[in-house]
Amino acid sequence: MAEALSLSDILELLRSIHIPTVIVFLVYFLSMALLRAWRYQLLPSSSGYKPSLFLLLLVTFVRNLFADLLPAKMGTLVYVGLITTRLKIPLPVALASWGYKYVLDVIALFPVILSATLFVSNAVIPMPPWIVISLALAVLLTAAVLAVFLPVILNCAQ
Repeated sequence: MAEALSLSDILELLRSIHIPTVIVFLVYFLSMALLRAWRYQLLPSSSGYKPSLFLLLLVTFVRNLFADLLPAKMGTLVYVGLITTRLKIPLPVALASWGYKYVLDVIALFPVILSATLFVSNAVIPMPPWIVISLALAVLLTAAVLAVFLPVILNCAQ
């Protein structure tokens, strides 16, 4: 059975926090949120909507919270709800920026996924590297094609 945690244990833990590490974490956390908010500002701007970076930063904080709380991608749909209801961006523009975000994420993560798969694939299932590279390139190509045709797909869905 687990031992109960006392208030003094929690206070001792808080006193022992390494402050420089917390500062580094906060810098990275705020940088990530600011860059994500900037990306959220760029995507709708191609449709003529330029919401405030500060408001998008607040939306990003709420989106991050829900992305951690809700399963799969449901938490990130909060972004669509917030920018349509609070920032008055039309739903097609919001969905397009949300869709592009995932395509850009896949493209940005391509090198990481490829290298991780190359390292892990031989340990789990022995596979020739050309198969792994071909599959990773197929994912990248699919994401790039989706990026090109996403506006057409979303216009047809209206």
